[in-house]
Amino acid sequence: MGVPRSYDELPSQDLGQVEKKEALLIWGASSSIGTMGVQTGRLMCKDPKSPFAAVYATAGPANHDYIRSLGADRVFDYKDSKVVKSITSAAKEDALVIRHCFLATGQLSLCQAVLKEFVHSDPAESKTTTKLGSAPWIPADAQDVDGVEVIFVMPSAVEEKRLEQFNYWIGTYLSKALSNGSVKPSPEPTVVGKGLDFLNSALDRMSQGVSCSKLVVEIGE
Repeated sequence: MGVPRSYDELPSQDLGQVEKKEALLIWGASSSIGTMGVQTGRLMCKDPKSPFAAVYATAGPANHDYIRSLGADRVFDYKDSKVVKSITSAAKEDALVIRHCFLATGQLSLCQAVLKEFVHSDPAESKTTTKLGSAPWIPADAQDVDGVEVIFVMPSAVEEKRLEQFNYWIGTYLSKALSNGSVKPSPEPTVVGKGLDFLNSALDRMSQGVSCSKLVVEIGE
């Protein structure tokens, strides 16, 4: 989803405290990057310079408690035929708007449908552009929705900038977050076996569908 730099580390970008009136939506929250998205969102909610007041997430019912434990305020069943209505109704009930969504895995069109409901949510503006960051590649035949900007999340194509981004994301942000316990490795790993002989077994299990777990093949001590 792209980890936002802490403004505390960038004093020149001091934006002051902002009104917290948004819910951040993480779609596919039980996937590896989805769980990280939930945890990142939780930290953003604590930042007085972030507009987010809550984290909404989608996942299968069996994983709802786990996703809540990572920091999601509300979790919705992505298989529910009324999931879009449930999410938008919850936001209105909480007096929040949804203008940002991170698609870790799942259907792009459902995320667009949620964001579309909040394109005209600001009385001060005739139309507000909402933003959807997608981890999966965006299909060529994906429909354009007026007021919903969709981007494929990827690092900079410029090598110097890309290395600088990864140095911050991994060497600074994640390293610090893991050390102080504000972020924990997720989801829980499942060790398939030890040795390269287990690679095919791991791939077979992955092809059958894996939910809220990382498959691990150990290759050394």
